[in-house]
Amino acid sequence: MMMATTASQAEELSETGQFLDGVASIVNEGVVLKSELARQTELIIKRATDQGISLPPADILAEQVLERLIVEEIQMQRAARIGIQISDQQLNTAIVQISEQNGTPFDELPAILAADGIDYGEYRRDMRK
Repeated sequence: MMMATTASQAEELSETGQFLDGVASIVNEGVVLKSELARQTELIIKRATDQGISLPPADILAEQVLERLIVEEIQMQRAARIGIQISDQQLNTAIVQISEQNGTPFDELPAILAADGIDYGEYRRDMRK
């Protein structure tokens, strides 16, 4: 049975009591973190602004992004359950192909992403998903 619930007050604290992150939604045996929700929302807003696209009100946008992250988490759980994995070689090949399609040398990709405010490690993680 698939289940996703919003956890409004669930927060994780370090041993020193410093705030680390919060849970935006619990999805079966996984979670969607508030930081991931914020990161994805910021990326969408930036891309829309750069392209001159209007967005729905902030609360509706956040709800839509959270829904997408919940579906993504369910898909990742299903893939893990049946043993689907993306190897580093497959990931590297896909990233090189995307880079070539965009006319960007692969070795320049991290710098180009950084100029757009995107961490290369996060980019790889997102591509793997």
